[in-house]
Amino acid sequence: MTTEPTMLLEKRVYARGLCTKAVLTADLDPWFPATEQESALEEVARRVCAGCPVKDDCGELALRKERGLSRDRIHGIFGGMAPHQRIAAIQARRGVAR
Repeated sequence: MTTEPTMLLEKRVYARGLCTKAVLTADLDPWFPATEQESALEEVARRVCAGCPVKDDCGELALRKERGLSRDRIHGIFGGMAPHQRIAAIQARRGVAR
């Protein structure tokens, strides 16, 4: 976990994230899949995330931005993590048992 201000972290993630260079369509967005192929698309996103230079920063940014959201508002793949993984990480940071 970095102590860097969220605004600087966000700028770096958006400038260097591999997902920001991906060509997406309404039907094909591996980071926010909404089709019957959801698990296959998530795997595509995770493979891209695995090689991303700002993967850890992206995950940290997501945890910061989602920490005040309800579970039903946490979607997509960020930093290679699925929503349930980020929810668990947020709860762990708060010291909340699952």
